[in-house]
Amino acid sequence: MTWMAKGILAIGAMGLAIAGFSLGRQKPTEPDVLALVKGYQTWTKANPKPVRLGTSLDMLCRGIFPDEMKSLREKNPHFSRSITVYTNKIGEEAMRKGATFPVGSVIVKEKSDSYAGETSGVVMSTVMIKREKGYNPACGDWEFAAINANATKTNGTGKMANCMKCHQDQAKQDFVFRTYIGAKEFSPSGWKISFEALAKS
Repeated sequence: MTWMAKGILAIGAMGLAIAGFSLGRQKPTEPDVLALVKGYQTWTKANPKPVRLGTSLDMLCRGIFPDEMKSLREKNPHFSRSITVYTNKIGEEAMRKGATFPVGSVIVKEKSDSYAGETSGVVMSTVMIKREKGYNPACGDWEFAAINANATKTNGTGKMANCMKCHQDQAKQDFVFRTYIGAKEFSPSGWKISFEALAKS
């Protein structure tokens, strides 16, 4: 075989290897996440009415100072917010039955500000996407993402450490908190979520 033929074969093999890597890669892109959540407000709600997550500060005989609220929300985006959780068709049954979610399940947790019993419009959402086995073994192969209020931009995607450190406590529930299912507007289960998150922040 001539040196030219060997060169052509080597280049061809390299091209196939690159193509194979591209096809097999598991790292999602921002448009991929946004496409998956498009129209999520038409999906099934896990909680028909917003559930406010209680906080340790609700036990204090005073209001929450603005700087205090800002600092706590930087550590925990769920802090003192109301949530509405949506699940796509693939994940509906698992959400309802408390089962393991199949690949392709998408959960969107909408967050609204809460104050004095009033709930404002959506301020942001967090997303969980069940990826193929091996994507994120430490957290049930879930991908996490944060998106803006109108779901047009992400603020981080992938194996997000802040998300994982809380969800890893729910390994027996496929790493998903489902305490909002059937919960009242202000529930003990909501308190539990916030206390656990605050303890780790």
